[in-house]
Amino acid sequence: MRLTPTIRRLLLLFTSVILLGTLLIPGVYAQSKEEVERERAEADRALEEYVKVQEEVDMAIASYETIRSEIFDVEYRMDRLEERITDDSTTAKELEETAKKLAIEAYISGSLGTFSVALEAKNIQDVVTSQALFEKANAVNVASRGRLDALSRELGRLTKDLDKDRDHLINLEKDATLAIAQIELVQTVALEWFEREDAEAVSAKKEWKKELRRKREAERVRREKAAARRARQAAGKSNVYTYLRCPQANPKWFRNDWGNPRSGGRTHKGNDIFSPKGTKIYAVTSGTLRKRTGGLGGNAWWLYGDDGNAYYYAHLDRWKNGLETGSHVKKGAVIAYVGNTGNATGGANHTHFQLHPNGGRAINPYPTLSAIC
Repeated sequence: MRLTPTIRRLLLLFTSVILLGTLLIPGVYAQSKEEVERERAEADRALEEYVKVQEEVDMAIASYETIRSEIFDVEYRMDRLEERITDDSTTAKELEETAKKLAIEAYISGSLGTFSVALEAKNIQDVVTSQALFEKANAVNVASRGRLDALSRELGRLTKDLDKDRDHLINLEKDATLAIAQIELVQTVALEWFEREDAEAVSAKKEWKKELRRKREAERVRREKAAARRARQAAGKSNVYTYLRCPQANPKWFRNDWGNPRSGGRTHKGNDIFSPKGTKIYAVTSGTLRKRTGGLGGNAWWLYGDDGNAYYYAHLDRWKNGLETGSHVKKGAVIAYVGNTGNATGGANHTHFQLHPNGGRAINPYPTLSAIC
């Protein structure tokens, strides 16, 4: 078959395109593969950096919590020591007063020999334990020299312990100040990550959330298994409220600090959610607010949920403008901002969150927070 010039030109052009494509495709494929590998490496590096930032925040908060718990322990121990010192000092003073009265009674009764012993004694303890007054002292149940000596030794030991605790408390407060500064520093870096919208950061945040959900789910399962051994779980009741909204905006960090030591020998009846000052705080469900001021919680809200539960938010920097006691809010409404008021003054910014099923006693909110945040 004879080819026309037009067909011949078309065939030539087609052949050229095929040959050119054959030459170019391997190069394009190699370039694409290299690009994919580079992007994957960048994503891996971003994830690694992001995870490191999150872990540094967690470690800083854990360190602060440890220091704070120890401070509460030391303060409680100091209170008990001061009480014991006061009690022992009062007892010793009473013994001395009793001994004086015995000496006077001995004089009035005409026992000059006994009185002369009292006058020659070097101190009031000698009077109490002298042979002349021993029977009288015993009759009114006054401690012997051994009891007074024991009190003296105990007072000395307690005073030394108290001095050590005071020094330890000073050092702990210095450590707490440094820990707070560390938290604020790493939170600043973490906040920059939360605000990044480039592909690597978005991918890293997505992977981190998946891993965080996995860890929290594993923790939830572990706790449910443990709770199953308790009578409440045996009765089929659940303390995880998955329908609630997370009470705090990102960035936030919390851990299971329920039951940790607190001032006055108390234990922690909630979870602390750490965030930079001014972070938004939300109503976990619809309900009615009651404002609280002063005391340990500082600026605080009680949210009496329409679900029948009560929720307590403490240490707030400030309340949302326009909200007062009696205000009814919808689930997810902004009600306040993170701060450190009350007995958290000077400490790391956080919200103390409590959960009270049916308005009764507080329960550990960590399983719920793990499920909804």
